[in-house]
Amino acid sequence: MTLCKSKLFNISSNDLLSLNSFHELFIKTPDTSKGYLVSQVENFYADIIEPTKEELY
Repeated sequence: MTLCKSKLFNISSNDLLSLNSFHELFIKTPDTSKGYLVSQVENFYADIIEPTKEELY
């Protein structure tokens, strides 16, 4: 949420993937599930963030 506010919701999927909290989760995720984790964050970006950005701008 802080990221969205600081960038006025103008964020990219890379912004989400570079968050410290994501990095910590990624490190603790088994290697066999890391691809799935990344794809879920990218899906969240595409399904939630992008449409919201379009509504705002």
